[in-house]
Amino acid sequence: KQVDLSSVDLKKLKVKDLKKILEEWGESCKGCVEKSDFIRKINELMPKYAPNAAKARTDL
Repeated sequence: KQVDLSSVDLKKLKVKDLKKILEEWGESCKGCVEKSDFIRKINELMPKYAPNAAKARTDL
């Protein structure tokens, strides 16, 4: 199931789903333990891998 990164509330996703997003981008989250660690990493990488979603999120 594809996640719409432009509108999804990352806090409502399971850690498994957050890991899957990073895996699809070919990234890992070394040292990530808490859900907030994964969310922070996704938000950092979103402009690189999903620029349209990142732009839409800043407009929210």
